Amino acid sequence: METVNEQGVKNLVFAIIARAIIDYEKALLNVELTRGIGGFTHKMAKSRASEIEKFFESDFCYLMTEVDGDQIIYACKQRVKTPNYNPDSRFHPYTNNKNL
Repeated sequence: METVNEQGVKNLVFAIIARAIIDYEKALLNVELTRGIGGFTHKMAKSRASEIEKFFESDFCYLMTEVDGDQIIYACKQRVKTPNYNPDSRFHPYTNNKNL
């Protein structure tokens, strides 16, 4: 039987990874949106995406998820390619995502 503390740790890990995924997908979208514009905004978006990729590829992330970071990166890049994708509509456990 799982203790309250173990469940709390699992919830914290889920929240960390979910936030990283949302932030990464937003950074990827910003990279695409600023591609033609270039400049500082584009560099910042690329830098943010790169920073989060390093987190996904870290041993720390693997210890938390036991998932290869490259798989997370690939899945995020595929989701961002879908038309009208909105990263903010993800990870709402107590709502119906169809209504967001």
